[in-house]
Amino acid sequence: AQWSSDDLVYPQLLSFPLPASSEMVWPIQEATPIIIGDTAESPYLESVRELIEFQDIRSMLLLPLVIHGEIGGVIGLSVTGQSRLFSPEEIEFSDTIRQQISVAVERARLYEQAQQRVAQVEALHRINLQTTASLELRTVLHSIATSVLKLIGGTDAHIFLYNDERDEYEFGAYAHSDSVQDHTPNLHVRKEGLTTTVARARKVLVIEEARSHPLFQDEVGKSWGIHSAAGVPFLAGGQVLGILNVAFTESTHYFTEDEIRLLELFAGQGALAIQNARLFERERLQREGLEALHRTALAITSIRDKETLIARAVEESGHIFHTDAVAFWGWDSTGEAVVIRQSQGLSADYLKARRLDKSYLGRRDGGFNFPLIINDLPSNTQYPHPAAVEEGVHHALTVPIRSGEVWLGALVLYNRNIQRPFTVDDLQRATALAAQLALGLENATHFEQATQRADLLMALNEAIQRQLQDLLRLRSATLAISQQLDARVLQQTLVEQACALLGCTGGFFFQGSAELPLYVSPTVREEGGLQQPARELAARVTETQQPLVVHESESWRAVGILAIGTMVGLPLRYGEVVVGVLVLVGEKELRTDEHFGYILNLFGTQAAIAFENARLYQQSEELKQFNENIIQWMDEGILMLDEKGIITYANRASEELLGYVPGGLIGRRNREICHLDDQYLLQEQMRLRHEGQSSRYEIRLHTPQGEPLPVIISAKPLFDMHGEFDKSLVVFTDISERKRLEQQLIQADKLSAVGRLVSGVAHELNNPLTSIIGYTQLISMSLTDGELAHDVQRIQSEAKRAARIVKNLLAFARQHKPEKQLVDINHLLQSTLDLRAYHLKLQGITLVWRLAENLPPTSADPHQLQQVFMNLVTNAEQAMAEQGLAGTLTLGSQLVDTEGEPLIQIAIEDSGHGMDEATSAHIFDPFFTTKDVGQGTGLGLSICFGIVQEHGGTIEVQSDRGKGSTFIITLPVHRPAVERDIDEFPSREAQMTVAVRAAHILIIEDEPSVSSLVSQVLRLHGHQVTIASSAEEALPLLHSHTYDLILSDLKMPGMGGQQLFHQLRQELPAQAERVIFMTGDTFSPHTHDFLTGSGRPYLAKPFRLEELQKLVEASLHPLQP
Repeated sequence: AQWSSDDLVYPQLLSFPLPASSEMVWPIQEATPIIIGDTAESPYLESVRELIEFQDIRSMLLLPLVIHGEIGGVIGLSVTGQSRLFSPEEIEFSDTIRQQISVAVERARLYEQAQQRVAQVEALHRINLQTTASLELRTVLHSIATSVLKLIGGTDAHIFLYNDERDEYEFGAYAHSDSVQDHTPNLHVRKEGLTTTVARARKVLVIEEARSHPLFQDEVGKSWGIHSAAGVPFLAGGQVLGILNVAFTESTHYFTEDEIRLLELFAGQGALAIQNARLFERERLQREGLEALHRTALAITSIRDKETLIARAVEESGHIFHTDAVAFWGWDSTGEAVVIRQSQGLSADYLKARRLDKSYLGRRDGGFNFPLIINDLPSNTQYPHPAAVEEGVHHALTVPIRSGEVWLGALVLYNRNIQRPFTVDDLQRATALAAQLALGLENATHFEQATQRADLLMALNEAIQRQLQDLLRLRSATLAISQQLDARVLQQTLVEQACALLGCTGGFFFQGSAELPLYVSPTVREEGGLQQPARELAARVTETQQPLVVHESESWRAVGILAIGTMVGLPLRYGEVVVGVLVLVGEKELRTDEHFGYILNLFGTQAAIAFENARLYQQSEELKQFNENIIQWMDEGILMLDEKGIITYANRASEELLGYVPGGLIGRRNREICHLDDQYLLQEQMRLRHEGQSSRYEIRLHTPQGEPLPVIISAKPLFDMHGEFDKSLVVFTDISERKRLEQQLIQADKLSAVGRLVSGVAHELNNPLTSIIGYTQLISMSLTDGELAHDVQRIQSEAKRAARIVKNLLAFARQHKPEKQLVDINHLLQSTLDLRAYHLKLQGITLVWRLAENLPPTSADPHQLQQVFMNLVTNAEQAMAEQGLAGTLTLGSQLVDTEGEPLIQIAIEDSGHGMDEATSAHIFDPFFTTKDVGQGTGLGLSICFGIVQEHGGTIEVQSDRGKGSTFIITLPVHRPAVERDIDEFPSREAQMTVAVRAAHILIIEDEPSVSSLVSQVLRLHGHQVTIASSAEEALPLLHSHTYDLILSDLKMPGMGGQQLFHQLRQELPAQAERVIFMTGDTFSPHTHDFLTGSGRPYLAKPFRLEELQKLVEASLHPLQP
């Protein structure tokens, strides 16, 4: 057997080592032979009992090999089969052999040691070469660990490096005799272990019996199973760089001085290699860090997007610092919380849970406001981070990112490996990286702002370009619609231009509440189902007065409308009124941005203006045409004169009135058409025009033939934009007819004045005529003398002649409406001529008839017209008789149409001597006559003039001296109105023959001769008569007496008969019904209306006594019993 470092080894017999602590080893260490006669009973062999019995060893002789006073081994002789004792000779001989073997073993060991030293020196040299050949710290450490095992043996080698920043030893490398590993599970430096002990001692520490050594008595130490161990410090400049621990786990190893010196030499070489590697590593890391920082800075400064920049910084940080995780903390979108914006190596749950209030930045434990290294997070109480600990993080490094005083975020590095804490160098590099990141973020912010501004400017430019294009299209559309003034064509233009502007395919135009559109474009006309939704949209637009956009709807598809994507309703609003609605349809959805709405509203406004302009233009054209028609077809002439008096415009009436062909007045001067005698007046009026004055005046113009035309002119000056006189507007009216009518009016005024005079005179004459005729009747009834009776008869005849004259005068002066009926004018003419036919024949006058056939009847008084005809025929007869030659009397009639009014025109023409102009001008004047004195009264033609005028007609004469005369009567065609004449009263018609008893009659008459005559006649017939000379005298009598009849004059001084009658009706109605009126003014309209309204009978003065008697008898008849 041979001693190893810890165990006694039996190469041939034993397959396992014999522990040095067994009961068999200790006797050998006594250096004396040991005889075991019976192995079964020996207490030294318990640990190898199975082996002894397996080899059937019965006796043994153990001889220790003593070399330099120390046991170097043992020789064992065994007897199998049966036990026996060794003899002294055998023992002596064995001892001799033992000594020789001891010397030989010693020599062999010395030689082996010498060889080992040589090998160790060579190995140490090779190891030095190997360890110094690499400058990579991990490689160097692995090389040292493997080399030491090769150098001195052993099963395990551990290297722990000192971290002066943390003042602790960190695992560096581990090697096993069979392999090399980067780490060992649960391997760490104990506070009171081999590593710390060697570090304090600063020298090699050899523990050959580790199992009993105090450093290995704890559970960790026992669990390693180390038999022997050595701890070697790596010293450099008096500083401990680290500790190399070599362990023997298979057997006890006894370290020689050479091995210890070799370990010291090896540790020195290792320290140098570690120092070099560290320097190189630090330089490499610094270089790589700088390169990475430079590379990162370049990358950061070249990235313009913030999120991309942060993501790149997070990625590069992981490469630079070789961390397990990196996170960038920053503001969320609200700016109220801090969240992880970008990360690498962190779980989703951690990212979701990390949302910090902004107040976290002010906390001392936050770590976001200042650079901070937090190593060993699980045991750190100053800066607790339980969430990070749950994530498996052991170490963290935080650097804030600031731009001036503005906090932009924080970069946080995480390491889950407990053996990889962060250093100050890491913090410095991280701070530099944070500065670069802050600069990059600031640049990115500026770039983002610049990009946003550029994008905004580009967007604005695009928007401006788009809006410009829209405005150009709008301008084109506006020009197109503004140039169209035809309302019907404008409807089509509006739809077409709106479609071109908005990109639609077609549309409708609605106006007001119309059920059907006024225009439908051909592109949508075939889509019959579109009209209903279009009408509904138009109604909504009209109600809201706002544009509406409707995209594809179910209602469209329901009626089979599949090709339409959008329908737009656009109101055409003029002021507050929607004048129309455009409904446009498109195949795709239209823009709905604000500018689109602006374009819609602007086009709608322009379209409304265009539509209103077209409407106004149409109205103006219609008004212009209307005014032109008025101007052209009005009866007044209209002229436009320039400042020199040259005619620049003339309407139709002016040309016709002045007898010029169309356009014949244009270019003529105003003096050319003015009567020569009125040139001065014309010049004066032109002066007023230049002074800016308007005027109205009469002047005479003349035709090209020189015929004068009296006109009345209204002239007005017109001014230019500077207020200077520019032209004159002249409106003139032909007053020829008015002049003629004025002459007739003057004539009528004369007749009216004469009529009023005659009416008064006739009334005054009727009273004495009544007395004269009455008294002559009374006288004639009592006279027997024939001659005297004849004289009385002549008086009565002359009185009646005077009465007829008065009657004619009253007829001339009459003002009441004639009694009209339907009259055949032709028949009336013929019946009138029948009365004079014989006389005309005797005079040798030939009748010529030119009567119109089928002449319509007209409403007229036949007696009055017959009087007119008879008067004119008689005058014609006398005019022709004065020549002493046979003549011709022509009578004609015709129907003429004047301004749509049918008129009957009667002409009575004679071949007499005629009249001059002066005579014709006064022929209708009252009392004007061309006959000799006593031959005529001069009232005939005046009466004819009055009768014709009362019938609404005219009478005029056309006569030339020596050529005869023609009287022309014009009558309107009218239907008759029912009239009641005074001749219908019983006083004129009744023929009462019954006997009348005596009655009490009151006579009220202011004329004594009339009252005396009437009372005398009534008394002759047996009546009692009371006379009152006035109404005031009669009223007391009427109140005190009851009269059978009351004969009252109408016109009396003071209270008249009419007032008396009204008072009687109020006070004595029975007496009022017994009144008979007497009047000489029956032709007065006022008298006629009163008599008709009263219903009482009357006597027209002068009356005959028979008329008085008959009226009294008729009035008293109802009183008979």
